[in-house]
Amino acid sequence: MDTTVDHALGDEWWEIKSDQGITLGLGWLNIDTDWYGNREGEISLCVNKEITGEKIGSTLLFFLEKEIKNREIPITSVVVKKKGNSNYEKVLNWFKEKKYEIEIDDEKNTYMIKRTN
Repeated sequence: MDTTVDHALGDEWWEIKSDQGITLGLGWLNIDTDWYGNREGEISLCVNKEITGEKIGSTLLFFLEKEIKNREIPITSVVVKKKGNSNYEKVLNWFKEKKYEIEIDDEKNTYMIKRTN
């Protein structure tokens, strides 16, 4: 399995593919400015639910955080959707394990950040 994140899809999208060409995960990065005027790298991850225990999400997250750090952006952010997300608690706890902190929690979403400096 190819777990290197070197398949750039353009417009700040990357993917991890198996040796057979099956997409195992996608990562997205958007550089933005938060409500306080700080630059941040907002990320999104999507992992093939058929693949578990292969560290695809962790590999994508590490790669995206490295991209953000290389661009000297001090904050990485992620939004965890509540509505329609049967894995909300699992995803939330996964990001907490990766040192993300809850910044805003409302009825629809949980906004989490990780500071790099």
